[in-house]
Amino acid sequence: MQRAAGESLDRPLPYRGLPGRTGARINTIVTPIAAFRHGDLDARSDASKTDELQAVEAAFNEMADEIRTLIDRNEQVHLEKQQAELGLLHARINPHFLFNVLSSVSKLVWLNRRDQAYEMILKLAQFYRRTLSDTESTVPVSVEVAQAESYIELTRLIYGDSLTVTTDFTDDALECATLHFIVQPFLENALAHAWCRDTLHVTIAGRVRDTSLEFSVSDDGVGMSAEQCSDLLAPGSTTERYGIRNVHERVVLQYGDGFGVDISSSLGRGTIVTIRQPAITAALLPSPEGQEGERPVPVPSAPPLRQS
Repeated sequence: MQRAAGESLDRPLPYRGLPGRTGARINTIVTPIAAFRHGDLDARSDASKTDELQAVEAAFNEMADEIRTLIDRNEQVHLEKQQAELGLLHARINPHFLFNVLSSVSKLVWLNRRDQAYEMILKLAQFYRRTLSDTESTVPVSVEVAQAESYIELTRLIYGDSLTVTTDFTDDALECATLHFIVQPFLENALAHAWCRDTLHVTIAGRVRDTSLEFSVSDDGVGMSAEQCSDLLAPGSTTERYGIRNVHERVVLQYGDGFGVDISSSLGRGTIVTIRQPAITAALLPSPEGQEGERPVPVPSAPPLRQS
């Protein structure tokens, strides 16, 4: 087939068919192949004829079905990742937590405890600076622990001695990489829902088991029923604890169904949350900007109040 003068060599010629009975039979195969090649993903060949070419038609149809399935699956995964990223952003901003902190600041100001109010505002600014500036999806475990400790510092200003938090990470766990922002949502959940007496103790731990990195967040609070545990991770659940479900979805999307979040709890005996992902060395990650050599920002004394 000749190309017209000036026609681009990069663009394929349209298929115009073959003459004769044999050509007509071949055309029934080549025509849907050409349509599929040019973007018609629903094009299929009629594989009902029992001749030598029927196997070719069946093979093409099977291949086209597999390609369409893979494309649809890829689009679905891409959409789920976008939804997970939006959920992550919402969890990072966490308007409920922000409201609680600002409410505590307001009470401190009303009680004329301005030094404590000023310290809380500074720690809140430092917390959100760290939270919103770390845009990497995967970070060293040490960075994730620092993020959790920054959150704990703020909550201690709110709850005082009634809240105790213990961290326990093995050296090999600290050398690993982790998806970012997967511990704090479970701390938030414990502080929002686990209280059953005047005090609450939370333990955050991390260790490597075989080829997996496991985080655990446990508390000695009120606990949950098995139905409540299932509802926290169920797709389409009406529960407002979106941060927990977001962590599970992100881990599964990143590493597959063999990983994710498991919740074990019983009423009156507390809750244990386990987050499981592959153990990947953090040495393979680029150094997070601003983390090396970073020192805590000192909290200055509150400025004197102006007299009206």
